[in-house]
Amino acid sequence: MPFNSHSVRNLTRNVSAFARRFGQCESGATVIEYGLIVAMISVAITGTLLSIGQTIRDDVFTVVSNAMNNAGN
Repeated sequence: MPFNSHSVRNLTRNVSAFARRFGQCESGATVIEYGLIVAMISVAITGTLLSIGQTIRDDVFTVVSNAMNNAGN
């Protein structure tokens, strides 16, 4: 299908209308903002767990393991 001036005008008008609607739409921005918030929260949780993981393993699990070993005696 060859392009003529009428089809180019229609294409330009459609692209302009799409760009205008896309620029006014805020739902995508909201989804991105919520995604960034979730990402930051998960980074904070991961950092916290990594920093206290050694303490939890040494203190809590050692106590539980020793209690279970002593219960069999």
